[in-house]
Amino acid sequence: MVLIRKEDRRTVYEHLFKEGVIVVEKKPTLKHHRQMEVANLHVMMIMKSLSSRDLVDEKFNWQWHYYTLNDDGIEYLRQYLHLPCHRFPRYHDQAAPYSCYWW
Repeated sequence: MVLIRKEDRRTVYEHLFKEGVIVVEKKPTLKHHRQMEVANLHVMMIMKSLSSRDLVDEKFNWQWHYYTLNDDGIEYLRQYLHLPCHRFPRYHDQAAPYSCYWW
């Protein structure tokens, strides 16, 4: 069992919501994750927890985990971080407004 501080969990959640994606190397002995000052093992465990609750989609390739935030995950992080409804992650697929031009 790994105990994770609330500040570390919040840091990972904020990064995930801001970007919409996160990449984690499968190397629990790393002192820090490459993009934030949180132990890599903690990031792995946080993302494993989100993946088991179907809040992120996971791909694994060449000892790297690739996580993308889905719609349920966006709603969960909005509630956890107390964000307004109009905020979206950077790489979230938003439907573009339909426009059709007839020349």
